Amino acid sequence: MTTKLLSNETYDGNWDVPYINQTSDSEVGKSACGPTSIAMLLRFFYPNSKIGIKEVYHAGIENYTYNSGPADAYRNVGWLNGDVKVWQAPAEGRSSYRFDPDNGGMVGTRAIDYLQHIWGIETREVRTIDGVYAAIQQGPLLAHVYGDGVVKSSYKHIIVIRGIETKDGDDYIIVNDPNTWSGISGQNRKVRYEEFFQKWLYNFRGGRTVYRLIPNSYETAEKRKYTVVVDTGHNTFGSGNYHYHSFQLDNPADWKFYYGGDGDWYYSDFPNRAARWTPALSSPGNYQVSVKFRGDADSGKVTYTIYSKTGAPRRTVQINQYKARRTWDYAVLADSIILENGDYVRASNIPAGTNVDAVKFKFLSPPSGSPSGYSKTSTRSFSSSGGQQTLHTFSLPASTVIADNGTLKIGLRGDFNGRSEYATVFVEGVSIGQHNGGRQCSSGYDYKSFTLSKSQLEGFAADGKIAVVIKNSSAVNYCGNGQRYHEVRLEFPTDNSPPPSGGTYNDTNTRSFSRSGSQKTLHTFSLPASTVVADNGTLKIGLRGDFNSRSEYATVFVEGEYIGQHNGGRQCSSSYDYKTFPLSESRLERFAADGKIEVTIKNSSAVNHCSDGQRYHKVELTFSTQ
Repeated sequence: MTTKLLSNETYDGNWDVPYINQTSDSEVGKSACGPTSIAMLLRFFYPNSKIGIKEVYHAGIENYTYNSGPADAYRNVGWLNGDVKVWQAPAEGRSSYRFDPDNGGMVGTRAIDYLQHIWGIETREVRTIDGVYAAIQQGPLLAHVYGDGVVKSSYKHIIVIRGIETKDGDDYIIVNDPNTWSGISGQNRKVRYEEFFQKWLYNFRGGRTVYRLIPNSYETAEKRKYTVVVDTGHNTFGSGNYHYHSFQLDNPADWKFYYGGDGDWYYSDFPNRAARWTPALSSPGNYQVSVKFRGDADSGKVTYTIYSKTGAPRRTVQINQYKARRTWDYAVLADSIILENGDYVRASNIPAGTNVDAVKFKFLSPPSGSPSGYSKTSTRSFSSSGGQQTLHTFSLPASTVIADNGTLKIGLRGDFNGRSEYATVFVEGVSIGQHNGGRQCSSGYDYKSFTLSKSQLEGFAADGKIAVVIKNSSAVNYCGNGQRYHEVRLEFPTDNSPPPSGGTYNDTNTRSFSRSGSQKTLHTFSLPASTVVADNGTLKIGLRGDFNSRSEYATVFVEGEYIGQHNGGRQCSSSYDYKTFPLSESRLERFAADGKIEVTIKNSSAVNHCSDGQRYHKVELTFSTQ
């Protein structure tokens, strides 16, 4: 059987998963099987993400078994061994180290949360051999096994399952093992069926299990190919991996680092801080840019700006990160913006106590729109002698994307024949140059052109308009009617790639609830301004929590209107139970009338509290658009 997963990738029994050896990182390699395996899978699904071990290692996915912080500045305990040297803990910190063999290692629920919150990847647990055979046809798998098939606690291990091969009547499980055992390379290693399921997976006993990773269906293979996430693991000031992407803080000494079961992020006790995320983009194109953050009651409003590589501001959005209850959230900075390598996002005026985490650059399409041009002329008269000035305002279409350098062509008619008779040109208050004209009170214009660089134009156009002021010197005298004018012509090339006509709106929103009883979560879907509902849609509801009895259910409302009830099915599971509700076109149009659709999920009073990672409502909204 051949199964198509990626546009250029089909399953022929062995998925082409890039290999990483955990020991390739000399600092954390001995305790990095989980992060390394996740990094391999992320490189498979996001080929140009350049994700490395440290970024996942730094993602708050580990159990913390020390009293005063992570050993050697890392937060991963992925190798269970009582010898403190395995952790490379510095001597001065060993007295505070507390080994806990039952709780060390990568925590499954935290790894699941990391994949969901940062990458939008859903996970499903696979607990049978038949399930593994079925799931591998859809994509490579993450497996929690006993290392090298040795059944004892100190060898708990994480690997990637690439495929299954039949040879001479026997099945072999093909894996990428991030470690090397007895000199056997872990890359593309083949393990006999009986050995793998009976020893490595131990027949799914002792906590051994398999996970399938499912990227968001809206993120097609072509979009994933160039999508990038930049987060705190790419820091330039600690021990991060900044060889490709980089995360910077204005003054690292003024920041504190939080890590725990909820994830990891930076925050400062000082106001007006700044942070910067710079992706290594493998392809120019149209990108959706969104910021991921952990909202809480200590957070405030943050100004995020997308900049060109030359430092010109492209788009500025203020995000209120305050949340009455701590929850993961995201906000879109640009639904579609043309970016190239070197462009970046900067957060400024960050209030004290407000956290910063990750920015996702989701590739949408190549910049394939045919280049066009902006060209407008403005003419104004001045009424008297002396230092008169005229204002010329050029309002730009909302979709304008500046493609290259431009020109400003200035025409003068009036008393401009002497050396002291000239006009000075200002754009957005910046002096561009001087035009001396040449003739006195002529009926024709004297022209001079000024070059404006792309970065200058992007900076001038940041607020959607470009204002030009022409100011006469004091020696310019009055001429008769028709002979006292300033003319300004602004021209620059644009690349206004039209948004896709027709298609599908698809977005997912996940919220946690904090306690037992009739808890509810609000899921707001902000729609692009150009959204036109074209057909019926669906609302897919996922429940994780105490939903295993008839009295334990959740009720679904859209814009206050009752949609239906979801009874879940399992108690405190690490996986979601799903139910899909149809939404008619007319209903969707009514719900979307104000530019957003709000969905509320409310638990029944019988729903009890489950531990972290097992009390979530997930909503996926899908409908056709024109």
